[in-house]
Amino acid sequence: MASPMSWTCSTAPAGVLASVSSGYWPTLLSVALMLVALGLTVQAHRRSAELTQMQTDFVTHVSHQLKTPLSLLTAATETLQMDRIRSPEKLAEYLDTIRAEAARLSTLVQRVLEYSRVQQQQTFEFEHVDLAALTRETVDAFAHGLTGWRFNFEVDPNGPGPYVLADPAALEQVIANLLDNAVKYSGSIKEVIVRVRVERTLVIVEVIDHGVGVSLADQARIFERFYRAPSASHRPGFGLGLPIVRELMHAHHGRVEMTSTPGVGSTFRVSLPWVTPVPLTVRPQSADSLGAAS
Repeated sequence: MASPMSWTCSTAPAGVLASVSSGYWPTLLSVALMLVALGLTVQAHRRSAELTQMQTDFVTHVSHQLKTPLSLLTAATETLQMDRIRSPEKLAEYLDTIRAEAARLSTLVQRVLEYSRVQQQQTFEFEHVDLAALTRETVDAFAHGLTGWRFNFEVDPNGPGPYVLADPAALEQVIANLLDNAVKYSGSIKEVIVRVRVERTLVIVEVIDHGVGVSLADQARIFERFYRAPSASHRPGFGLGLPIVRELMHAHHGRVEMTSTPGVGSTFRVSLPWVTPVPLTVRPQSADSLGAAS
């Protein structure tokens, strides 16, 4: 019987092929590693350029926000320095301008510092927090001093809890920022509704206003820093409150969402995982300690 036929196509002696084969894969691996390293280097440079651009944009936005109050402060103080104001009413008007713009600058500095701390990934002290109780306390503190406003607080279920694992100070800031946003952009109805409820495995806080609302196109950008919807451009603000909320919720593995209807109002919703607090255990006293106490 004839043996099977085999074909070999070669343009080089067998020894040369063996030599090429033995050096081919290490060379290919080296080239692949070099390409990966090059890609990582390019990515790092791109990220560095993005961070530099973000810092530049941040400084530009802050400078722009500072310009108006500083200009008004300068104009008011220069007018007073000329000693040409004789009317007590006019003098009071200039002093009110100085106070208002100084407060505006103070708020801007506070917001920038808050945002900077969040961006620097500040250390949080997590603990079991009764979110309903913390929200109620924050609402009460925020409402103190505001006249003509009604804050309706609703919680379900009643009683202690529900609990979340969070930094209490950070959550207070989240809720306070949402309350401030609701008051700032409310319309003629001076009412804010705050709800705390449990939905499956989440604890949800809703802050509902009856304000100007946000269009669907602007809702996609509402959490960008310094962004302000056209419908809110005539109201005071710097566009940092909601970005701070977003960053804090991200650090807590939570979420913030919004629904809004222009001319009707907005609902901001933050959600966190629901946890069961670990009960405090009391170590029983030993017989010796009881005897010593007696």
